[in-house]
Amino acid sequence: VTNLVVRGNRLENLEGASGMRFGASNANLTIENNILRRLGRTGIYMGGVTGAVVRGNILSEMLGVHGNGMSYYETNSNITVTGNCVFGTTRPLTFYGSGTDGVVNNLKFTGNIFVTSDTGRSAVYSWGSTTRTVLFDNNYALGTRAGFILNASDLDVTANRNRTAGLLISGSADTTPSGWTLTGNDNTASYDDAASATLSTSYCSAAGVRGQLTIGVA
Repeated sequence: VTNLVVRGNRLENLEGASGMRFGASNANLTIENNILRRLGRTGIYMGGVTGAVVRGNILSEMLGVHGNGMSYYETNSNITVTGNCVFGTTRPLTFYGSGTDGVVNNLKFTGNIFVTSDTGRSAVYSWGSTTRTVLFDNNYALGTRAGFILNASDLDVTANRNRTAGLLISGSADTTPSGWTLTGNDNTASYDDAASATLSTSYCSAAGVRGQLTIGVA
């Protein structure tokens, strides 16, 4: 499927089901203004997609063992995830590279709100495997232990002006990996700060480093 638009849908209370899954035959996707709530598995999954914009979606209460909010795995390339809200979820965002095959993933995460459930350790996870070229800019990310848990095996990672409950790098020996850029982040927030945010299935608002982040689905 090429040039697919998935807009304005509501998926909820689906035991054992994912919300939307897109694979290696999909290109130039637009996924926007959808509401996904209480799914047994991952809300929005992409594995091998070439070109996509994911924006203005609100996801909540993904609490299953394999129930992430959003997951971007393996050979995806040129994916922009902007202005989404994922809350009340064990792992709001996860991503994973394709190993050493040289694929440039070019994942961009901008202006999103990611807040875990009260049992979620981190709002953003990298499982590693050499994800190449990842940008985080102006996101709000809170978990009970951290905002981001990134992986030192990834290449060309940039994190600018994010508000987080801590930014941890797995496998880094407490140093920033070569080729990474981490600037202007506020890593002093705590999970309790989410109490001052507005998080609902139709509207989210939270204070980011660059001002208020607001996401609404009509």
